[in-house]
Amino acid sequence: MGVAHNSIRPLFVLGWPEWWHHHGKKIVLDNRERLPGHAEDIILCSQATNLSITHCEGRRIRWILRWTIVFSCESHLEAQQFIDTRTLEEMFGIRECIYANSRWLIKKYGGSSARECVFLRYKDWLNIPGPGTGNDGDPNLSVYVTEEIRDAIRVTIEKYKRK
Repeated sequence: MGVAHNSIRPLFVLGWPEWWHHHGKKIVLDNRERLPGHAEDIILCSQATNLSITHCEGRRIRWILRWTIVFSCESHLEAQQFIDTRTLEEMFGIRECIYANSRWLIKKYGGSSARECVFLRYKDWLNIPGPGTGNDGDPNLSVYVTEEIRDAIRVTIEKYKRK
């Protein structure tokens, strides 16, 4: 289970953690109205990436994250993971937590919240599912978590808590 602790500042290169890709600053909340039949609750996107966060019913697994990273016209990556509400809150900085089996991530790479194979975050710099090279071609999704993004996550979680 998770434990509270102090964060460790990662090594910074050019103003962000070395494991984080600078294209994460280009990711924004897509506020467009969803078309009928599209279940995504939140979409974060840039020219080269797309992350959808969708609520699903179930016992513990409440959210599906699906992302695409386009490297070139010939190469892209698609991935998904299933997480619970608490992990979604930790991922986007609504809560801070490092799981016992993830302390090594913080010791090695720095961070303020982590869950092995799910995410690594230092303040507003988030990597899904973990630390990367910070270079083009990195298969990890980097997101700079703005207050607008954090608030959208909060509001969406609250919407489902009331149901």
